[in-house]
Amino acid sequence: PPGTAKSMIARRASLAFKITDNSQDESKESNNGFFAYLMNRFSTPEEIFGPIDIAELKKNNLTRKTDGYLPTAHFAFLDEIWKSSPAILNTLLTIINERIYRDGNTDIKVPLKGIVCASNEFPPANQGLEALYDRMILRYHVKPLENKENFLNLVSNESDKSVELRETFSLGELDEIATLSKAVSFDESAKEAFCQIKAMIDELRAKPELIKELFGLEGVSAPYISDRRYKECANILKVSAV
Repeated sequence: PPGTAKSMIARRASLAFKITDNSQDESKESNNGFFAYLMNRFSTPEEIFGPIDIAELKKNNLTRKTDGYLPTAHFAFLDEIWKSSPAILNTLLTIINERIYRDGNTDIKVPLKGIVCASNEFPPANQGLEALYDRMILRYHVKPLENKENFLNLVSNESDKSVELRETFSLGELDEIATLSKAVSFDESAKEAFCQIKAMIDELRAKPELIKELFGLEGVSAPYISDRRYKECANILKVSAV
């Protein structure tokens, strides 16, 4: 639902990483900027990927000035993601999946380390958005405050307190974590647990009546989980172990 601090959560999460700007200037000490944008149905590629480079256009080269936009960001937050146009979302799919942005006739290697998207709705059906949604591995339903003490803190505090940063992850540390995680292996009991989870979900998809029998839920269907999602979940477990 709206007004549950989804944007603030994404920005706070980005503070865990050493961020200055998202310029392509390699001489800068830390080149890992944070890009944020509120999507809407009138959003244009220029607002996400950068404006057309007029000087290059005069030379018959269709390229963009990507400095300060998503193709040069290390972390990004896209609010109301499903309100955007299919053209933007299809380009986003390539960026997330391959970390590549096609700029004219050139493939730009995108430095994106993480992206957070938020929405008040699920992706509309029959729009070809299933592949992009499938790549959003971690999903959270952000609900309004329920605890009385938290609610009173919200209404009684006059302003948000700034966050005091003590330690942040550097890009080098992120690369080291990624390297170490590749050496993590699952023991036999973990592999068996994976197989049991997959078998249970497959059975619930084949026999929807079991959902009501086992969980007492009506009108609920078991989700389709792609092999890609299982693989990414395994990678998350390895990183968590490190």
